[in-house]
Amino acid sequence: MAVEGFKYRALYVYTKDLEEDVDLQPGDILTVSKASLLSLNFKEGDEERPEVLGWLLGFNERTKQRGDFPGTYVQFVGHVRMSPPSSQPRSQRILPAAPGHELSQQAVSLLDLTEQFTPPETAPPTLVNLVDAIEKKGTHSHTRQSVSYKLEGEYTLTLRKGGNNKLIKVCHREGRYGFSEPLTFITVVELINHYRHESLAQYNAKLDTRLLYPVSKFQQEQLVKEDSTEAVGEQLKVYHEQYQEKSWEYDMLYEEYTRTSQELQMKRTAIEAFNETIKIFEEQCETQERYSKETIEKFRREGNDKEIQKIQSNSERLKSRVTEIHDSKRKLEQDLKQQATDNREIDKRMNSLKPDLMQLRKIRDQYLVWLTQKGTRQKKINEWLGIKNEAEDSYWLVEEDEGSPHHDDGTWYMGDIKRTQAEELLRDKCDGTFLIRESQTQKGSYACSVVVDGDAKHCVIYKTDKGYGFAEPYNLYGSLKDLVLHYKHESLVQHNDQLNVTLAYPVLTQT
Repeated sequence: MAVEGFKYRALYVYTKDLEEDVDLQPGDILTVSKASLLSLNFKEGDEERPEVLGWLLGFNERTKQRGDFPGTYVQFVGHVRMSPPSSQPRSQRILPAAPGHELSQQAVSLLDLTEQFTPPETAPPTLVNLVDAIEKKGTHSHTRQSVSYKLEGEYTLTLRKGGNNKLIKVCHREGRYGFSEPLTFITVVELINHYRHESLAQYNAKLDTRLLYPVSKFQQEQLVKEDSTEAVGEQLKVYHEQYQEKSWEYDMLYEEYTRTSQELQMKRTAIEAFNETIKIFEEQCETQERYSKETIEKFRREGNDKEIQKIQSNSERLKSRVTEIHDSKRKLEQDLKQQATDNREIDKRMNSLKPDLMQLRKIRDQYLVWLTQKGTRQKKINEWLGIKNEAEDSYWLVEEDEGSPHHDDGTWYMGDIKRTQAEELLRDKCDGTFLIRESQTQKGSYACSVVVDGDAKHCVIYKTDKGYGFAEPYNLYGSLKDLVLHYKHESLVQHNDQLNVTLAYPVLTQT
């Protein structure tokens, strides 16, 4: 019999402290029965504010674990019907605070997969992402709270390595800091400065990188630092050239990776053919050996030494041929192993370039948006980008046609309609058909619904003091119309690899 329950989505990484806890990764879906909340002085509506409920008892659909998790680490998704859970005693525990405000905003923009896009990586692959610099227990800052309850004075270092976040505990004992005994640093700053020049492999062999790129909570606001159009344009040129250089390097690696992948497949096929050939020859050897024994015995009785030598010679040649095939196969396997290793290295280099490319493109886009908002002529922007004709780059933008339906917000702004109504309006429409509506889940913001691969997808458009946008640092458009006009030409793929589509067709222009 199904019971009433609630669905939550994890916003942050949580590693269980006790055996009865569950591990969390951003994006995990958890279900919690309403009955399990009754002991927490639950009132109707509290399910939408898990942070006030404390520790929740639920089921992680990804890991299939059932146990406790902090309400400060999840967000409410909706109501569900679920199987009745088994009873489990609850204990009173300190509730860990959610990571700081900036992290919270970033996590929301990263993880609300049903109502928003995932922004690209914001850092190079060997990036030290000091989330809000370092999170310290007991601090009075509203943007620097502890990830979990820790010993007084301890810190957590968040390191970006190989496309993943690595959480490293900074121990503190008797006035000294370090990653492990012996603790040798007088301050955390001294520790950070040390590992700016020395590899973390000293501490962990798998962390062969240095603390190269500290990320400030003010970094997003400081992307465009220049204060004149000419200075911004010149800096745009620098970032664009860096982006093109990285793109060229990635393309070369991709071609090499594709070529070697094909060669690897051919060698695997050849090894399979060798196996079949060896099998056939070995069967022939066995057959000949049986035949030879009988024939040799016959010729020996007849005293025919010449025929005996001929049979033995044929047998030796066949065995020699089998040995040659084995040797050729062994050499091919060695070549395959080495080439597979080389191919993995190419793949690693490609993966290490991807965050760089995404970061450079993100910064370049920021400069382009700034110049566009300042009214810079497209011809001048194209000069900085080195564009001579339309075919050279996707940033060639034709002058806006004032007759375009995108200028009439009545063709795409639907106001306060529900998600299901938006999906009905977009049913059977071509890819790129879109509408804008008020968000049902993010009050004060808006939602964009767009057809991608025949299905309606949804994303939040944030309204901030700086403007409208899908995510930081793109919240720079002065109005929804400005945003729509930009993404009429620019693909949403920069926010999500699976959304390679533009806002091409306002919904009310499609019949």
